Amino acid sequence: MLRLITGSLSPTKGRVTININKRCGISYVPQNPILSLLAPTVKECIELIISCCKTQYSNILKIIESLNLDQYLEYPIAKLSLGLRRRLALALALGAGSELILLDEPTTALDPETRSQVIDMLTNIPSNVSMIISTHDIMFLEMISNRIFKLRNEFIERVERP
Repeated sequence: MLRLITGSLSPTKGRVTININKRCGISYVPQNPILSLLAPTVKECIELIISCCKTQYSNILKIIESLNLDQYLEYPIAKLSLGLRRRLALALALGAGSELILLDEPTTALDPETRSQVIDMLTNIPSNVSMIISTHDIMFLEMISNRIFKLRNEFIERVERP
C-alpha cells in the first residue's frame, strides 16, 4: 500500500489519489532507510531536507535532539546502525513539515527506550499531520492511532477497537 501511495509501484487496477498541495507534502520512512544516497553525513542530510522542503533548521534540530541524534551530526550515514538510520529518517520526516507521513514498520530495530521516544513523538504530532503506518505491531498502533485499518484480500477494512 505504501509503495502505491508513493508511486514506486503502479496499481494493477484502480488508482491512488492523494490530495497534497504542499512541497514536501508527503514523507516516506521505509523499513530500511538508505539515507546515505541523499548525503554523506547526518548534518548534510538535514541541510538537504531544509533546502528542499523550505523548513527551519531549529524544527529539525529539536526533533534530532529529542531522539538523541545530535551527537551523530558529523557521522557518515553509511556507518550508522539500522536503528539510528530509522530514527534519523523519522526525524527528517517529522521535521520536513509534511502533511502525510508514511511509515513502514517504524519500531523495528529500535531498543525499548528509543521505541518509547518514537511512540511519544508520534503521539504528539500536530493534528494537521496524518500518518499511514504499515506494521505487524498492533499494540503499537493501538497506542498511537485513533483509527486502524487492515489490508485483507485486496480490501481495506476498519478494525473496531474494544
